[in-house]
Amino acid sequence: MSKRPGRAVATWALSSRHSGDAREGFQSMVGICADMAQRRSLRREAYQLLDRARSSLAQQAFIECGCCLREAVRIYLHDECTHHGCLPKEKPGIYRTPPRVLAKRLTKKGVLGPKLGQWIGEIIEMSNKAAHLSFVPPRELEAGIVMTKFFLDGTHLIPTKTGGQA
Repeated sequence: MSKRPGRAVATWALSSRHSGDAREGFQSMVGICADMAQRRSLRREAYQLLDRARSSLAQQAFIECGCCLREAVRIYLHDECTHHGCLPKEKPGIYRTPPRVLAKRLTKKGVLGPKLGQWIGEIIEMSNKAAHLSFVPPRELEAGIVMTKFFLDGTHLIPTKTGGQA
């Protein structure tokens, strides 16, 4: 297998017996699979951070819980921005794009609705407070962890009933 940055292409499939169209189709298919694998690994990292946040919350390590929750949200938002092509340009001197900036970009792009953007903003604000030594009730941190897990699962994309009892 030959390696290119971010893409793996099987050399046996690109032999001379295949036409140019088949090669291009195969390469784009491999590219899509490589992108999906990268997204899966990012989501796995975010899940690990959520598990760490939950165990930190159980040990009453609220600062660590807030930091892990904030980073899991940032990974989710960065992955969504990369997927939808709305990632902001990197600025010199800034190591990572803050999660609030990523959420605003996704809201402007129309990926996040106004309510979903508001929920993510509240989770970011709550995790920042916990990470910076402000008191946040443990039940709110637990709710933030659960909501972030819903975002990672894609459960928030399921349409809900309007009106009536849920």
